[in-house]
Amino acid sequence: IGRRVVVFRGIALAREKKSRIEYLSYHDELTGLYNRRFYEQLFSQKEIILAHPMAFIMGDVYGLKMTNDVFGHTIGDLLLQSIAQTLKVGAGSRNRVIRWGGDEFMIVMPGSDLKDAERLVRRIKEQLQAICINGTIEASVSFGMAPKKSRDDEPGAVLKKAEEMMYQIKLLESK
Repeated sequence: IGRRVVVFRGIALAREKKSRIEYLSYHDELTGLYNRRFYEQLFSQKEIILAHPMAFIMGDVYGLKMTNDVFGHTIGDLLLQSIAQTLKVGAGSRNRVIRWGGDEFMIVMPGSDLKDAERLVRRIKEQLQAICINGTIEASVSFGMAPKKSRDDEPGAVLKKAEEMMYQIKLLESK
């Protein structure tokens, strides 16, 4: 009987480990958001590539490097986690929030146009104002957005437009 219990536990542990590996292959470990690999997998599917309308939002966190340098990576991680949670809750279950890179996030909004993206960004910016880490660090994110209007619009090109807009806004806001 003891061997059967050990075998059963071994199988359960193996399944749990496999499930964790699958989760981490499509999710960012720090924030729990989807990761870039998830995006690539999602947009390898023909029905997603052809879907429209769809809006893309790119966000870039202001001052993450300075926060890490001055307050340490633990505080920087808390800032990222707080922003990620705000984005996830603000975006709702219909949209996909992805940690694109170190301080960059993306929101994919199927069935949405540019006005929907603008409304979502306004709502998220309001919610981000409530974040204050370590009593001094406020969350500030620059957002850019672009719509995928037709099935012929290449998702990568639309994403690039959202990213370019984000950097332009960040440049203007930083001045």
